[in-house]
Order: sequence, then structure tokens, then C-alpha cells
Amino acid sequence: MIVRIAGVGGYVPPIVVTNERLVKAIPGWTPERIEEKTGIRERRHVWEFDEATGRAIVPEVVADPGPSAQMAERALRDALAQAGLQPCDLDGILMTTCTPDQVSFSHDAMILHKRLGLRPEAFAVMHDDGCGGAMFHLATARELILGGQRRTIAVIGANAFAAHLDREVYAGRLPHNGKELGSFLSWYLFGDGAGAIILRGESGSGPSGILGSYAANEHLDLVIRRGGGGMYPPGRSLVTDTAFYVDGQLVASCFAPYLKKATDGALARSELGLGDIGRFYLHQANKRVLEKFIAEVGIPAEKVPMHMERYGNMVSAGTLVLLAEDLRDGHVKLGSGEPILMAALGAGAQYAAHVIRL
Repeated sequence: MIVRIAGVGGYVPPIVVTNERLVKAIPGWTPERIEEKTGIRERRHVWEFDEATGRAIVPEVVADPGPSAQMAERALRDALAQAGLQPCDLDGILMTTCTPDQVSFSHDAMILHKRLGLRPEAFAVMHDDGCGGAMFHLATARELILGGQRRTIAVIGANAFAAHLDREVYAGRLPHNGKELGSFLSWYLFGDGAGAIILRGESGSGPSGILGSYAANEHLDLVIRRGGGGMYPPGRSLVTDTAFYVDGQLVASCFAPYLKKATDGALARSELGLGDIGRFYLHQANKRVLEKFIAEVGIPAEKVPMHMERYGNMVSAGTLVLLAEDLRDGHVKLGSGEPILMAALGAGAQYAAHVIRL
């Protein structure tokens, strides 16, 4: 049995938000400092916002599906089209997001299941995960297929951060581990988008498929969001508790060692070396951090596509959109047998990597 990539899709919304415009809504850094520290010049938003009030412009009636599931559906339909499959061919959906349209009952995944018309016995599960979610659950999907439980599974990553834009919410400071975190940084880093990848099990062996996977957790507070759960329920929490607080210093110090651990683990299981890989799809957390990582590890820069300078950090969608764009533009081709490596690290220090022959 081999588990191969059948199709990949990606979607980024059309609203372009520059650093200059964003700092008017969410003050903190200058536009120049954002680009200097992160390499990000602009990002995409699924909703517009008012610079004067610092709030998202919420539609008078928010349709169901909301922005997260809308983007995810676009990406998944693209992946199905590339794979030459119908929704009824899917045995399950694994969706990962930390900005769902509704937080409970696997809402966004269930909406996709309904809208695409999947078979009743096809599962639809939504996981609350950060940047490492799609790569982490790609390992789960592969294991389900190798175990003979399912044949065709879609893994989807989505980020609909623009719906949360609110200057009052993101004006807070959070004392944590001897330092003070400012939530405004989240707006400079994150952008909206969705990606989908379809894995399909095939009998026998061949030149394509996932050769090696490695996934793990380390339990670190890279990103903190306290509000909304039982510890900080509505009525007993501050409005700023619902903000996402990124510990930028901790992310910068953890990125290289954990991403290297993941890539080394996947390479060892694939029995390939770093020099055998034709293309690297690495988490688009921060351009400066990623540039430093590839220089330290010795990966040629021309083998590492990047798009965070125009999209920002799309959380778990980023690596999937990268691969979708490369396939669309002809840099790589499904069925070619070319080895690629995909890897990501996210909130909670959840990380994973995969070595795949296309």
C-alpha cells in the first residue's frame, strides 16, 4: 500500500492589506519595523475593516457557511478537481483551524460535509490547532489509510483571522513567563487563506507516495488565547482575553530546533538525505526566521518557495497553498516522482514533517 497525494488546492481572499493600512487600525509597530522583523509587506483578509474604528466590517447578516468554511470549500473543490475525484469519493475530512465559523461540534467540517454531499459514513472532524495542524493531521490521515480503515481523506487548513479584528480586544498586554506580550503583533503576522490536500491509498508500490512522516508535541506556550473556555468563561473574563498573544521570542528560539527535529525524523524514515529533496514546503511563520533556518541547515534558497511577504502567516494553510501554487505554476508535477519535504511548527509546539514523492 502506498499513500500518495491525489490533489492539492488553495485559496486566498482578494482583499490586500498593506502594513501602512493595518497600523492605522491596530497601532503598535511602524510599517517599516513590521517588514524588517517579519519580512511581511502585506497579507490578505476575507473581510474589510475600518481604519478609524479599528474594527472588522461585519456583514449585516453573516451567511452560513461563514468565512472559514467558505475558503475551505474553495480549496477543497480545487483539490478534488485536480485529483479527478468527486466528493462522494472522500472517506473523510480532517479540518484544522483556530478561527472557525462556530467553535463547537466540528461545525466547519460538518458544513463542508453537507455542502459537498459526502456519504453519511464519511467522517467530518474539525480540530482546534495552530500553524502545525495540517502537517500534524496529514500524519493521522496517512495512518488511517495505511491501517486499511479509509482510502481517501482530505486534510484542510483554514485561517479566517480578519473576522476577529477589533482594536479594543487587541489593546491588551499579557504578563507571561517574566515578560509582557502584546497581542497587536498577531495582526502583523497573520493573513487569511485555506489549503486542502487529498491523500489516497493505492495497492502495490510505485515511485510516488509519502515515504516518511514524523509528528510530535512539546507543550510550549508559543501562542496564548485564554478567553472562551471553562477557565475564562464569558462574564468572568476581560475582553482582551479573547485575543491571540504570540510569544515572538519563544517562536524564534524554537523554530529551528523543532523544525530540524521534524525534518530529520521524516528524512530518516524515508531513507533519503537532505540533498535528495527537490523542493521544500516549510511553514511560513516569519520570513526572517525561515531564512535563518534554511541557512543554518544548508538548504539552497532556490529550493524553498516563500509567499509570506504578500500573504503573511496563513497558519496551517500556508504550506498547502505553497504546494498548490507550485503545482499550478508548473514548478512541480504530481506523478513525477520528485521528492519534496513539507514541515511546520505551530502553537503548543506541535510539529510534523513529511517526505513525499509526487
